[in-house]
Amino acid sequence: MRDYRVAGVRRQDRGGFDSAVPVWNGFVIQFIRGKINSHIYISIKKTPMKNRNIIVWVVAGLLAMVNATYAQKKLGIGDFPFWAGKDDSKVGQYVPGLNEALKLTGEQIEQIHAAARETAGNDALQAAGRKIKGDPNATAAEREAALKLFKEAQATLQERVAKIITAEQRTLIRQIELIHTEVQTALLAEFQPRFATAKASKEEMRKLNVEIRAKLEIDFLQRLDPVLSAPQRAAIAKAIADSKVAALVKKPKP
Repeated sequence: MRDYRVAGVRRQDRGGFDSAVPVWNGFVIQFIRGKINSHIYISIKKTPMKNRNIIVWVVAGLLAMVNATYAQKKLGIGDFPFWAGKDDSKVGQYVPGLNEALKLTGEQIEQIHAAARETAGNDALQAAGRKIKGDPNATAAEREAALKLFKEAQATLQERVAKIITAEQRTLIRQIELIHTEVQTALLAEFQPRFATAKASKEEMRKLNVEIRAKLEIDFLQRLDPVLSAPQRAAIAKAIADSKVAALVKKPKP
């Protein structure tokens, strides 16, 4: 039912979730660094000797500050699966930007990235997955063993994440999950009579699913509105707008 993944330019982390790359910031900082370096010699050469030491120290400090900013690539939480799905599984955001509502700190995001790399993204598990996926002769037992490893790694990851986030964040997650479940249940009941007539045609079923997803997003956001602060609502609205623009760019209308 849910299909809200952002179709923009993203970087896939080994932990299994997306995080945006600050391309623009990196470009600007590189440009600034290049301009500063290219003009250091000219600036110092035109300066009286007694003031050159001061300029050298100022420039060195400025370069250190710019380099430090450039080195600190901000990690994003992207579409990390905090949210309840089917059969007690965890899924990505119900709507784009929902993870921003948790107001995770930089330290928390770094810890979650590390936990993902060490569990679901570890080398052994990734190698096992590639082997099973690329081996048409893999036995049912081998596939079952790989799936078991994956589920165990996901469970360990969620246990670690539960210790990283705060009690307040856990409460907000449960509150949002409950709202989404209630909205989804009501929507399925509302559309149930139309499923009976639409299931005979793939095209009609596709249109119905599109309609349901759109209404689910609208109804969910309306129910969510009083729960979130203005900055949280703004972050979600921006992410949804960005995802729709990215989808149009990726798949232009005929």
